[in-house]
Amino acid sequence: MTLTGQQETNIWVVSTAMGILSILAGLSIIYSYFRFETLRKFSFELVVFLAISDIGSNMTYFLGHRAELVGEGLCTLQGMTQQFFELASVLWTVVIGLTLWSSVVRQVKMENRAAMHGFAWGTSFIIMLLPLSTDSYGPAGSWCWIKDKMPGTVWRYIVFYVPLWLAFAWVCYLPPPSHYATPPPPTIAQPSHPTP
Repeated sequence: MTLTGQQETNIWVVSTAMGILSILAGLSIIYSYFRFETLRKFSFELVVFLAISDIGSNMTYFLGHRAELVGEGLCTLQGMTQQFFELASVLWTVVIGLTLWSSVVRQVKMENRAAMHGFAWGTSFIIMLLPLSTDSYGPAGSWCWIKDKMPGTVWRYIVFYVPLWLAFAWVCYLPPPSHYATPPPPTIAQPSHPTP
């Protein structure tokens, strides 16, 4: 389906407005972390990095909405930064889920910040570079991301949709914390002999 210029502009206006709201929400999370000392805990620190990823992702929409308007270089930059921050958001969600599961279910604290940053930022960076091997960043409909022509379509699945669905499946696979965290209900003792 091909959109008209006006439809693409409308999409850009709405996505920019939603992006501004999302950036403000992310900034309020970051502000709260630094402003209120009681929030400076490891678990909230992870939420701050998720907010940073979301802010970065939403800022990419300000670069423009049509490849012919922003130029090839800026279009490639928009596609790369969008890929990096969108995947980083997904991976920070995985880190948060794993940390919660580990502390509630396994009763083990996970605070290896270097491993978490390496996983979220490092993996996102390496995966972001892969579509460059086939010059696949560029126009993708109403914005710039990975081109919607082969091999770009394959790259979309490899570098975003498959990791997204794997993260979703992994989080769904984790046993629910309530199963492990709550004690079993008390049993009622049965009398040893029948009552008359």
